[in-house]
Amino acid sequence: MANDANHNDRSGPVPATGSQNGDHANANGTSPTYTNPHPGRVFLSRQYVAEEWINRQLLLVFSDSGKEARDRFEGVDLIDSLVNFLQLPIKTFDAACTFFHKLRLKHGENQFNTQDAAIACLFVACKAEDTLKKSREILCAAYNLKMTNDQRSPDDKLFDKSAMVIQTLERLTLEAIGFDFRCRYPQSYVIKLLKLVLSYEEARTIYPVALDMSIDMYKTYMPLKNTNFGMAYALVELSSRLTGQHVDKLKNIDYSRHKVPRMRIREGMLDLLDLYTKHHKQTKLGSRFSPDAFVQVKIDINKEIEDSGAGALPQCPFPLPSNEDLHATPVPTDPKSVTNRFVFDVDEARREQVTVQQFLEDDYEEVEIEYEEEIPEPIPARPRDRQNHGHGGNRGGHSHRGHRGNDGWGRGGGRHGNDRRRRGGGGGGW
Repeated sequence: MANDANHNDRSGPVPATGSQNGDHANANGTSPTYTNPHPGRVFLSRQYVAEEWINRQLLLVFSDSGKEARDRFEGVDLIDSLVNFLQLPIKTFDAACTFFHKLRLKHGENQFNTQDAAIACLFVACKAEDTLKKSREILCAAYNLKMTNDQRSPDDKLFDKSAMVIQTLERLTLEAIGFDFRCRYPQSYVIKLLKLVLSYEEARTIYPVALDMSIDMYKTYMPLKNTNFGMAYALVELSSRLTGQHVDKLKNIDYSRHKVPRMRIREGMLDLLDLYTKHHKQTKLGSRFSPDAFVQVKIDINKEIEDSGAGALPQCPFPLPSNEDLHATPVPTDPKSVTNRFVFDVDEARREQVTVQQFLEDDYEEVEIEYEEEIPEPIPARPRDRQNHGHGGNRGGHSHRGHRGNDGWGRGGGRHGNDRRRRGGGGGGW
């Protein structure tokens, strides 16, 4: 299953199938008059990404880490406010924040406004989760939230230009997520875990903390790295540590039952604790606990990581290029003629690549040919000029310089060294 889109994308990957075949010369040394079409680029959707890949993308597309964090918090806060204002379900919030993170990691900070990007991602999430809202309705809700004294309706002409901008960003969002609308909803899995371990009365004190924490979690990149159960375990355990209730019960959970390694849970809790310790006032849960509580829990988890040794945290499963090649992005010769194909099945894409590659590669064969070459006859050397002939070795013509004749001068115009030429009167001439 694939979607085709012709788009001028300078930041896309290298062509996945072959290369252009129209640049070779003919036998006579001239360029061909035709050019084969570009084989296209294949984009594979990423359901999970590694921490190292995210850090590399942040260095690549963002120039200021502080501004990146502020824009990220601003976008997630706007999505949360619009979801509450429009009374949308929590799954729409999860999908919109996931699309928002993928869009920013793909295109950076210079191609769109943060608020427009957040509204466009919410618009796409409403379509993906069957909670349909028109773009003008979302724009009107954002305007009414900001301008409380000037309430407008969605049919107002004020939103005509903004609606066109949102439709343009919708396409960028679809290409950034690779037309893959699959998202994760950890809130439902938090309820499953609490039912599995605790009773209803015991879970009532932990669930509100875990729910607010799940909203704050989308201000980090944790939803792009972890599974549903991995996020749910991290939320429940961290909520238990902060409240100090039922810690022993939640520590003794069999993680292998849901195929969740312990290192994933540690990574999720560290992401949340970094958010609460560095940006305490910009979270929902930050006002309910003191900063010292988060610092103490973080110290305990870091001690557990030190005791675990190697393998305490997940590592990137594939090698990444060095930071020196961050800005060496390959650019096609004619981007408008390149077709971007978004593929969901990785194995099928690889099989297709092997099949197509044999028609796009140029095979060369070295052939040695022996032939006889005639040796030309040697050119005869130029005969030497005879002595005292023409412009010979003496510049004075036929006679030597300085030879005196009967008139005191040689025929060749040479002068003796003792002769003096006199000017003026006296002596009668010379």
